[in-house]
Amino acid sequence: MRMIPYSGTGDVNVALLRGDVDIALGAIPAIAPSLQQQDVKALAVTSARRSAALPNVPSIAETVPGYDFSTWFAVTARAVRRAPSSRGSGPRFSAR
Repeated sequence: MRMIPYSGTGDVNVALLRGDVDIALGAIPAIAPSLQQQDVKALAVTSARRSAALPNVPSIAETVPGYDFSTWFAVTARAVRRAPSSRGSGPRFSAR
């Protein structure tokens, strides 16, 4: 993965929905509307335990024991996946 800096959550969400990035880290309240509209899918939360706001979304710690980055973040991807990018190996990644 490579990190692509954006100026804010709004820009990251637009990039994710347009397909400019394959996954993004974002605050749960900021991505909630896209989650509710099923424009994106929550893959995991970054806290040690599942979030009460997203109880059906696993924590990264369920796969990587001891992982904990508790700041209300969730890892998301567009709900409809497309073929892998030919621009490089692996998914493109955004954090902001």
